[in-house]
Amino acid sequence: MPILISAIEKAHALLADKVESQPAKNLEADVAVILGNSSADLDSTVAAIGYAFALETCRLLQRGLSFDSSHQQQHEADLPAFLPLVDCSAADFRSRLQADWWISSCLGVPAASRLLFTTHSEVHQLLEQLQNPETSVRVCLVDHNDLGSGSREQWRQHVVSCVDHHVDKKALPAACKKRITGPCVGSCSSLVALLLEALQIHYSEILPPLPQDLAALLIGAIITDTVACRPDLSDLRWNAIDAHALAWLSGLLGWSYSLVLTAQQSFDVMRFDSRRLLEVGVTALLKSDYKCFSYAECSVAFSSLTISVQLLLAKEERRRQLFEAIIAEAAQGRQVYILLSLSPREGGSNQFDRQLALFAVAEESKRLERARAFLASCDNLRPEGDVKASPKRSLGEASTLSEAVVDPEGHVLGFCFFKVVHSCLSRKLLEPLVAFCFKGEPAVEVQHR
Repeated sequence: MPILISAIEKAHALLADKVESQPAKNLEADVAVILGNSSADLDSTVAAIGYAFALETCRLLQRGLSFDSSHQQQHEADLPAFLPLVDCSAADFRSRLQADWWISSCLGVPAASRLLFTTHSEVHQLLEQLQNPETSVRVCLVDHNDLGSGSREQWRQHVVSCVDHHVDKKALPAACKKRITGPCVGSCSSLVALLLEALQIHYSEILPPLPQDLAALLIGAIITDTVACRPDLSDLRWNAIDAHALAWLSGLLGWSYSLVLTAQQSFDVMRFDSRRLLEVGVTALLKSDYKCFSYAECSVAFSSLTISVQLLLAKEERRRQLFEAIIAEAAQGRQVYILLSLSPREGGSNQFDRQLALFAVAEESKRLERARAFLASCDNLRPEGDVKASPKRSLGEASTLSEAVVDPEGHVLGFCFFKVVHSCLSRKLLEPLVAFCFKGEPAVEVQHR
């Protein structure tokens, strides 16, 4: 059995053992959870797995354990102390088409059967211990650096380390060990790969080679987040850290760069398969790469899509589901809903269009108008008005909110659309601009399910 699958199975066994055989107050003994961000995409999920593997390796090295099979069996009950968690349900994870496909392919089994999800009852019981200031459970964050508001705010005091490539929110305890590069690094998995490489080099006489399936997981995440370190996207989607990690993993796997490009093309085929994406359903699609941010002035739901907004609005049933989702978010206190879409241009020219769409219920029209005016002044955004809201009316000029759509229940929705001039500008790069729009305060990512 591959080493990585064995480690994942031990994580499940450890969790089950603690829930079934321990009193509730002792569930947390000697456990640290590795928590990815709420988008639960490929990079976040793989970074959590890789970081857990690296930390467990460090723990065994500190204890002076050998890595031969006899010693592994002797200490099997102790493994692992670090549990990588996916911050969504198993059902929701299936709408992460790229992540589900790549992880399942690398492990040779369905991804949902091996991953630990925060909605699992045993995991939920473990996480409940984080509300207790005296708990011994610890938290390590990957691919985000803030737990946000709500009940998870109590977890902050238990965060001991963080590896991330987003803007530092300055929200973690002073004692937390942080490696936060900001968005100059394209993939969080690149940072994890560098840590694993350092361990392999420093302990080359002790450690076995990095498991091939883990190397494959990491390289897939890096390929998707950096567009395979495409030369024309240098310092936009990737930097030297990503390039080094990609080269190291390629060497371990024996991959030529042509194989890397083949993998990227396979990801893109799935990523932009509009038929398959629409089969998932609009509601699931909106949640497939979703985050929520709390600013000084308001809260914002922010979904990234690899399908054009035009396709979502092209049919009545899709429009209905989209409007229902926006209204549901408003009812939960998210005053603005942002869709960031990336879609290939017609003709297969390897060129892409990116569009930013803001929606809000009528009661938030002043806030939406202020956001529209601010974003219209930004260099990389251009107001756009060529999207159809219904067969009978155009969404009109994006420079005003005089145009509105009405959902079947009679709710009025305001909107504005922008063309993103540079298609490489992802949510990670655009979100700080949105944050500045809403009072210029740092964003707090809200984790919820």
